[in-house]
Amino acid sequence: MRDFIQRMYHAIQEGNVELFDDIEEDIKRGNIEVPVLFLSGSEDAVGDFTKGVQAAEKLFEKAGYKDIGYKIFPEMRHDVLHEKNSSDVLDYIRNWIEK
Repeated sequence: MRDFIQRMYHAIQEGNVELFDDIEEDIKRGNIEVPVLFLSGSEDAVGDFTKGVQAAEKLFEKAGYKDIGYKIFPEMRHDVLHEKNSSDVLDYIRNWIEK
């Protein structure tokens, strides 16, 4: 999984279409019944200010994943679990899991 995440990150950052094709195949081989939650901050430069997270969500959606969560936290950066309002993030995650 770590290799997958690293490849996806580099594909997003570099706009590497060929690498994105491989990532799509990796996602399709996954278990589409497993819930996936994407979290990011609106000020996340690593994720290109929400564009990377939106692209990742679309890839999983296109692959047929059934339960995809997506949340952008205003005025937060990349590591939303360590921002000053991280309790909001943890509450969101808890509620999403319990739904």
